[in-house]
Amino acid sequence: MASPAGGAPAGMSVDAFLGVGTALVVVTAVFVAMRLIANIQTKRLLIDDAVPVVATLLLAGTYALAYISMKALFDPTSSLKYMAELATAIDFISGFAIWSSKAPILLLYIRLFGVKNWLKVSSYITLAVTFIIFFVGMVYTGVACSPGNKVLDIPFILNCTTTSTKIGVTLGTTSVVADLIILVLPIPVILKLQMAGPKKIGLFIVFLTGVFAIVASAVSLYYKWGSFKGTSNDLTSAMVCTVIEASIAIIVGCIPSTYSFWSQSIVKLTIYSRIKTAFSSMSGSRSRTTKSTKRSTFASNPAGGSGDHINDSSSSQYVVLGDANSMKSGMKSASTEVPLEEIKSYRN
Repeated sequence: MASPAGGAPAGMSVDAFLGVGTALVVVTAVFVAMRLIANIQTKRLLIDDAVPVVATLLLAGTYALAYISMKALFDPTSSLKYMAELATAIDFISGFAIWSSKAPILLLYIRLFGVKNWLKVSSYITLAVTFIIFFVGMVYTGVACSPGNKVLDIPFILNCTTTSTKIGVTLGTTSVVADLIILVLPIPVILKLQMAGPKKIGLFIVFLTGVFAIVASAVSLYYKWGSFKGTSNDLTSAMVCTVIEASIAIIVGCIPSTYSFWSQSIVKLTIYSRIKTAFSSMSGSRSRTTKSTKRSTFASNPAGGSGDHINDSSSSQYVVLGDANSMKSGMKSASTEVPLEEIKSYRN
């Protein structure tokens, strides 16, 4: 959670912070757009498709306010009231952004595995409990940090900072637990699915990308804990990890529709066909070159010693042929000398 206290935050520069955040939000928005297009094409656009759109907008708003807050921290003319208002706004928007980023995955579980009553109920409970915790935390911090008609003195700053860091750790812990639940929930269902091994592995990989969200939320919690204990003031890194966590959660919820978008739109593009044809031609050319090289090698070095002798132009012009039956019986027989050209003519 944001706090109006303190000087310039430690961590990356303001410009780097803006660049990283912009890239994350843009990539997330692209995946959300692909989800919407795919569901419109297949006429499966439902109300839950609006959730990742809202989550992305909240994510962009959170990062924009965080950037403005960082700029204000470096500006000596910024008033304490202005900083407190920014902190309150970031508190509410970031809380809703984190919750709404996880909601699409749970709603996806309900849509895909709704026939499993226990999974459906677990998803709804996770949605409800996390919403309550986040909402209460946001309100509690907002009351403590909202300037209103309060006297903006040292006790106000201390109360806001203490409350903000405590709630930050609480919500960070809730976020990690929620990510773990989201990761584990579909595993029993996927294991029992009647599908080919490769497809099942692919489905596992899709949902296991949530591990990255867990790592990001855990790192964010680490920085929040450091802020609470007074051992860290790296607000930029904590915010970046929070945005990474939210971005990954939104993207994972869009993956199934992204596959549909790829097969329905990208594959049908002319440029895709041209690129695929070009790669196929390159692959075929390499294959033919490899086979030609192998044939040349075999022709110059066939199995057996007599082959080398026949094809070697510098060797004798005659080949001695023996009677196979005589050789088998161990008897000595007459040998016949045959000109090499005749053998070559026969072979050709």
